[in-house]
Amino acid sequence: MAFIGNAQSHRILLETNDYILEESDSAFYYSQGIAAKSDFGNDMTLGHQNKNIQFSPSNSFYAYCQNYEKDLGEIVVKNIKANKAFKIKIGMNYPTTFRWVDDYMLTFYRVYFGDAKDKHFYVRYFVVEIMQ
Repeated sequence: MAFIGNAQSHRILLETNDYILEESDSAFYYSQGIAAKSDFGNDMTLGHQNKNIQFSPSNSFYAYCQNYEKDLGEIVVKNIKANKAFKIKIGMNYPTTFRWVDDYMLTFYRVYFGDAKDKHFYVRYFVVEIMQ
């Protein structure tokens, strides 16, 4: 009898000195305690509002979304002790939903919409691993 574990796929999209950006799957995103019903609501713990600062579990880091003009959106992450910050360009014109998984990992998603004729959309899920 074979056991099939929790198969989660992560594909590295960008690796910098500060972080690794990976594309994930919805199973990983929702396994982090984010209820599907909270995705499009006003739950402030999910980082929906511009400049809504979200602290990591031990308060070592904080992050927030900013700059939504012309799809220039980004998540800013700051290491409080080191007083060092970096930006993750997400190219959105509205705030994203992000959540800390632990002190060195956060997850978020981006919704991609079709053109004016195409009413369909799709969602991509991402993980950010902060370099230690």
